[in-house]
Parts: sequence; structure tokens; C-alpha cells
Amino acid sequence: MLCETHKKFLLLLMFHFLNFFNSFLGILFKNVSIMLRNHT
Repeated sequence: MLCETHKKFLLLLMFHFLNFFNSFLGILFKNVSIMLRNHT
């Protein structure tokens, strides 16, 4: 069983991971679009 603090910690961890993943995807998408624009 998980205690309340553990649940909160897991939620925070997931939240930070999602934020990091979103920024990473944004940077990746930007680079790909720039590369595609340079190719054409």
C-alpha cells in the first residue's frame, strides 16, 4: 500500500517527467520542421 506522501511524490515525479517529455518533444519537433524546411 502507498501512503499519502508517497502518492504525492509519485504524482510530482510523473508531472515533472511529463513536463520534461513535452519540452523534449517540442524541441525535437522544432528541429525536424527546420530540417524539413531547409531540405525543400
